[in-house]
Amino acid sequence: MKITLLILILSFATTIATVSHASEIDKSKAEPLNQIKQNALAKIDVLACLNHGGVIKGVCMSGLPTCVQQYLDAGKKCSDSTQCAGECRVEHDFVKKGLPIMGYCSADNDPCGCFQLVKSGIAQATLCVD
Repeated sequence: MKITLLILILSFATTIATVSHASEIDKSKAEPLNQIKQNALAKIDVLACLNHGGVIKGVCMSGLPTCVQQYLDAGKKCSDSTQCAGECRVEHDFVKKGLPIMGYCSADNDPCGCFQLVKSGIAQATLCVD
């Protein structure tokens, strides 16, 4: 029992030391990103965003603060972005570029994820934005 407890304590101490060192490394990498996030947040007119039904949230892998607004026509069938408040997209079941296809109006202005734009009923190249 004492040996098991000793092994557990040593394992815990080693894990803490490793995590502590890793967090120091992560902090040095995270500081420039945190500054970028602070700068992005400072540029957002938060009241205007909220008044227009948006929410401030981190987008993409970096978590960059953005005013994300939902579109009223989200999910409506479309053949071109001129028919949507946002973009006419295919977000699943991608097809070869240049093939005819119907898309759906994007849900919001969050630019991240994988999708194909649809222009004049024709599939464009698949894009992945992170």
